[in-house]
Amino acid sequence: MIAKTYSSTTLGIEAVLTEVQLDYRIGLPIFNIVGLPDKSVLESKDRVIVAIRNSGFEYKPNRLVVNLLPTDLAKTGTHYDLAIAIAYLVASKQVSQRQNCCFIGELGLDGAVLGVKNINLLLNGLPEGVFQKVYISAQNAKHIHFDYNLPIVTVNSLVEVISGKEQVLIAKPELSTLDEPTSYIWDHIAGNAKAKRAMQLALVGGHHILLYGSPGTGKSMLSAAAMELLPKISAQDLKAVAMLYERAKQPMEFNGHPPIRSPHHSSTLVGMLGGGAALMPGEVSLAHKGLLVLDELSEFKTDLLEALRIPLTEGKITLAKGHKSTTLPCDFQLVATTNPCACGLLGHPTKSCLCTYKQRMEYWKGLSSAIFDRIGILVPMFHVERSEISNVSAKSVKESVFTARKLQLERQGKLNNQLQLKDIQNQNWAEYPLAWTELAFRDEEGSMRRRLNVIRVARTIADIDQVTISSVQMSEAVRYSEGGKWSWVSR
Repeated sequence: MIAKTYSSTTLGIEAVLTEVQLDYRIGLPIFNIVGLPDKSVLESKDRVIVAIRNSGFEYKPNRLVVNLLPTDLAKTGTHYDLAIAIAYLVASKQVSQRQNCCFIGELGLDGAVLGVKNINLLLNGLPEGVFQKVYISAQNAKHIHFDYNLPIVTVNSLVEVISGKEQVLIAKPELSTLDEPTSYIWDHIAGNAKAKRAMQLALVGGHHILLYGSPGTGKSMLSAAAMELLPKISAQDLKAVAMLYERAKQPMEFNGHPPIRSPHHSSTLVGMLGGGAALMPGEVSLAHKGLLVLDELSEFKTDLLEALRIPLTEGKITLAKGHKSTTLPCDFQLVATTNPCACGLLGHPTKSCLCTYKQRMEYWKGLSSAIFDRIGILVPMFHVERSEISNVSAKSVKESVFTARKLQLERQGKLNNQLQLKDIQNQNWAEYPLAWTELAFRDEEGSMRRRLNVIRVARTIADIDQVTISSVQMSEAVRYSEGGKWSWVSR
């Protein structure tokens, strides 16, 4: 007799419905599990046998074959135990068929249903309106952070599943809250009003930004200030971020704030982009809907920086290993800093640069034109008098970021940095900036990507200033795309 139950398998950050087929026949004692199981799945047969007997049911050593569908998807984890046990009890006619039920849980040797890892991933994406019940361990109830529109019930043991003593999962954990800081880093940054305006534009429109200047000009401090000014992310985005962190087996605070990732320049390709045998998310995915802060950008390896081109442009990355592949979201905003040269003194008001032209070119060689074309705002930073304090407060900047982002989402459904050419052409404000860039770049070898970035940044400037796009906004956007005093170093 063949019995069927259902469980779940993770692929990327979503679940794939898994059909558990069990064939029960009289014959030589054998218990095989097929369908690309790993060692933890293969070991489930020992746990299932003992758990069935210790729960008061009969286990007869006959010929058993368990098939996990789809068979071309690797199965890993201990959460198939409960589904296999129920399938055996149905096939051996000890219990009636459980129609349209999904089982996710590990079995202890005493028959207890134990909690499993990645429970949110195993539930995320399961088809709605298909199951009468989705069984999970009561130990996992506190780990359910989102509503999956599934009839989830919790059980403590295999006996409770059979006797129908499950508990309906109703309670949903509330998001933790963080108090507003009493003092913002932004308010303590001396001078550099132009750099602060550029950072405000970047935060409003989600533009990638590069700050460069001598040590002590406030690059790292300004990027740290940006982290405090981001608005909270939507519930849908928070769910995607939570799935990525659970997939990467990293803790996460459920307070609604966007993620901030600051990897060291010694990071590897796998650490930055993700991958490995388990296709784990990398730093670019863990920064999804938040900031990826790369301090000392020029110190990162050239191959790593070049590999960032697709994530910077598309907001997603496809990882592959052997026969496995998965696509993960990585819609992040890049905030990068670097010195202008190896000695760091290029542009210093009182000290002379010790680098030769060749050394400067060598220092910047890892940053190709392809990378620069993807960074919409390039900002030089200078040494200033400590008494020179900007009169633009952090609270006003934070309010402008929230208001302008809301305006963009209402107008076009996305932030300005995500606008593609076809999106811009469909806007009623697009005629002037398109004509302006066509004329301005007529005699210049500016790439289409750079021209598009100029229009995106100009749109953000107009949103902040609450004006119609004119040559004023377009000219300011061009200056950001060119960098400033040291832009020639990168060419």
